[in-house]
Amino acid sequence: MIGKLKFIHSKEEWDFHYTYHVTILNKNKNIGNVTLSVTLDDIQIIGMYVQPQYRGQGIGEKLMRELEKIYSSYDKISLKVRRDNISAVNLYKKFGFKFYSIEEPGIYQWMIKINKIK
Repeated sequence: MIGKLKFIHSKEEWDFHYTYHVTILNKNKNIGNVTLSVTLDDIQIIGMYVQPQYRGQGIGEKLMRELEKIYSSYDKISLKVRRDNISAVNLYKKFGFKFYSIEEPGIYQWMIKINKIK
């Protein structure tokens, strides 16, 4: 059962970029997280995970809404997704991401969301 959800934000600094983590807790238990790689002009979702027993309950959407607060000031955000992960693809499309290239035919595909055009 899902109770009151809480988000934890953390950041790791590197030379020319940083890694940003958002963890979602249910009753102080980690039920999902997302990791971003951020540079001065680029932001990429490099991993997103929801515990299996919490899938299909809107946790991915809640993580994406929390991310919108972070990446809305960037011109674009990108991610790589398995083409056969239909639930993830549909979630990203719901948040405005579109396919733009195929890395390996039939396996991974890049998606991008444009916030602003320079």
